[in-house]
Amino acid sequence: MEINTDNEDFILEENMSFSTIELIEYYKEANIMFMNAMDKIFQIIYLDNITLEDVEFLKGLDLTYSDQKLLHTSYYTFGKEIKKNILEATLSQSFKKAQDIFGNVSYALWNEKCNFYTIKFIQFGVEIDFMLDFIRKLKYYLTFLYIDFMKYVFPSTEPSFQDFFSFRETTEIADEEMDILKKRQIYINAIIESDKLSLVESFDEEDKELHLTFNKKCKKAIEIIDFEIENSPKQITLEQNIEKISGESENKEFTTKRQVLAIYFIFNELGVKNIDKTVQARFIQFLTNKNQSNIYKILSNPFKGLDESNTKIKDDLLYVKNLFDELGLSQLSKKIDANMQI
Repeated sequence: MEINTDNEDFILEENMSFSTIELIEYYKEANIMFMNAMDKIFQIIYLDNITLEDVEFLKGLDLTYSDQKLLHTSYYTFGKEIKKNILEATLSQSFKKAQDIFGNVSYALWNEKCNFYTIKFIQFGVEIDFMLDFIRKLKYYLTFLYIDFMKYVFPSTEPSFQDFFSFRETTEIADEEMDILKKRQIYINAIIESDKLSLVESFDEEDKELHLTFNKKCKKAIEIIDFEIENSPKQITLEQNIEKISGESENKEFTTKRQVLAIYFIFNELGVKNIDKTVQARFIQFLTNKNQSNIYKILSNPFKGLDESNTKIKDDLLYVKNLFDELGLSQLSKKIDANMQI
């Protein structure tokens, strides 16, 4: 079976294009996620102790990262330097912090540091499986961040392929993923990132051979997963796979903003006040299964844009108000009216 990485159906996470503003916001959120994760790891190691609260905090982070494309219009308008500038402006903090946590990029060194953290988490004995999985995934996604900086920000450096990629490590990360579609995506992302690294001019013949071998193994792994999907009793179709990953099966009107606004008014009606927003966000995540950092951001300023006649926030408030009216919750509906100053 021939795997075509240029096929849009194959690359399910990398075919999105962002405007300049959207890309900046995406990378800003990634920086917050990385910094929260690394600061918490640093705190745990410094204090030589881990609590269940620490674990819950880490569980609330959406630990993922992938390079995203700029819309052609944005790229054409601002020039090829814009990706470099956006990365430096939004993710330099995480790039530098990664060196504090794992050291200068080297597969051997990063692996050694990861093993150090692994031993510490085993010694702590708190949520061991989760913590071992978390630190390995953190290193995995920070590697992708490093590659983007090598490609766009420091193209004159001379990275070695084996400093960044190990098929064994990629397999270990994939094997820990229970969702077969996400498992498949891990190999896809690895191919994409290795292809990007291969574009640097300093790649020698040995690096090129390692790159080809790595991609060949990843593609073989994808073939095995595809065979498993095709022969599964569930008979998952490709269309279902795409729908599941893209979230197209969900009601697009049920946005995170609207869900948080609805619960915000319910909280206020129930007297939930002076409670840390992190705690509130975690509870809302439990109800909605949406990203905790996004929820927290909305809770911090739920009516953002209302004083600027932003039609989007008004539409969201009216949508929630109509739901309250349907349930006969007139008191909550009136509170929305009051906030909208109707």
